[in-house]
Amino acid sequence: MVLECYFDGSNQADSQEYKVLTLACIAGVESQWSRCLEDWNKVLKENDADHLHVTNLLTFNEPFTRENGWNKEKRDRLLFGCVRVALNHFAHLHRTRLTVPGLLPHTTTVDLRDHNRARSESPEVPPDAREICVLEAINSCFRWSKNYSPGIDGYALIFDQNEPFRGYILDRCSAPKVRKEYPEYKKIDKDKIKDADMRCTPALQIADLLAWCVSHKDDEPQFSWLAELLSRPWWAEKGTYEQLVNPRPGSLEKWRSFNLPKRKTHR
Repeated sequence: MVLECYFDGSNQADSQEYKVLTLACIAGVESQWSRCLEDWNKVLKENDADHLHVTNLLTFNEPFTRENGWNKEKRDRLLFGCVRVALNHFAHLHRTRLTVPGLLPHTTTVDLRDHNRARSESPEVPPDAREICVLEAINSCFRWSKNYSPGIDGYALIFDQNEPFRGYILDRCSAPKVRKEYPEYKKIDKDKIKDADMRCTPALQIADLLAWCVSHKDDEPQFSWLAELLSRPWWAEKGTYEQLVNPRPGSLEKWRSFNLPKRKTHR
């Protein structure tokens, strides 16, 4: 049984332009995904949409232009429909504990100014917020896999194209020391770590929806469809200053001992 995990980020890891960086991960097995995507594609068809991209839809950019017949009413009708499909298929959680089966809705959000402050005060803090986000996400997928019987024997990891999160997982899957220390990485075939065009990948569109809503949840005025999506608890990790400067004892030292490649960090 393979756990299929889809990742999409909201905002860039640039504290000069954005307050937070959010990475959403939606994970489930094939039977869960097939039911969800059937309903998702039905909503898209009913609203004359080929795909969902929240930012382009809200700003009426291609293909959601006013010239193509889009307006606020049609926009909100599509978003409410997509939100309700997501909620119908997301697992119900009490904190991180499963209460009703479904797809895992997970986000990691790092406050970029807090991250910069923590980095300036402690060299132990990982220099890239994107690395923090994707490691929290994959570790949560490993924990989530325990909910399946007879068990998960493999992972498929699909990232939105042109985003840097994927590289951090590839580095770890290519490192024998990591695979020895953390056996779950042995279940990840590097050929199943892929990027995809979200316009052709409905599961990434669901991740895009969750990531956008979480990264904009404090905006005013708040959209009612956003409030509806976030009205039910999801598995949310946060990277605040206090958490960043107080990591799990020994965790950073262990990762440094693996001598993984260094990647370009954000500003």
